[in-house]
Amino acid sequence: MITKDNVLNNDLRKQIYLYIKETPGLHLREISRKMNIPLTSCKHHLKLLCRLNLISKSLENSYDRYFIFKSYNLTERKIISVLRQDTPRGILVYLLTSIACSPLELCKELNKTPSTINYHLKNMLYLGILEIAEIKEDTILLRKGGKINRDICGREKIYKIKDKETSDIIYNLLLSNIETFKDKEYIYNIFALMEEVKTNKSPLFKKYSSKNVSSRVLNRIYDIFPHPYHV
Repeated sequence: MITKDNVLNNDLRKQIYLYIKETPGLHLREISRKMNIPLTSCKHHLKLLCRLNLISKSLENSYDRYFIFKSYNLTERKIISVLRQDTPRGILVYLLTSIACSPLELCKELNKTPSTINYHLKNMLYLGILEIAEIKEDTILLRKGGKINRDICGREKIYKIKDKETSDIIYNLLLSNIETFKDKEYIYNIFALMEEVKTNKSPLFKKYSSKNVSSRVLNRIYDIFPHPYHV
């Protein structure tokens, strides 16, 4: 009889458990593909691990995503499930640096179509991760009296991360899972530059070259965090 005490005696099942521990928030087909395990076999082991409360699953955008049991709260699960998708992850990384931006900016930065960007923006609005910024006289109003002056084109909507708490969760989840993202060098560079322009030093910056950071993002970072040596 398989119990919680002996369920990981099976080598494949243990590998799946450890993979979910290292890479939380993946769905069934991703786990099957990345681990090169037949779908039916993967599904069987996941079901057993769930039944014995070693892992749990959350339904996000029609996909069951798997986590170590009680390892993340509901908000963290929702965000990390979004971060497992390339385009939403790119949007959130850009918003962490730009504070607020339009769909057109995201289209240019991520090289995606307007329909793709708008789909993900609407989904993150629905999930409560983003919100539409209030605009008054070409000024984007932020919480606690903050503001960004910019030219507003017509009726364009400006999006921003919901609040500082959500921003902190996104930042921490990106850092704690950074080795599992295929664009980890880009994320490292962005965060390292954010830290560098604020403190003039960064341990992250030494690990990766900054050559993959777009000049548009770099300039935006310096706009937000003015640096005495940047011209």
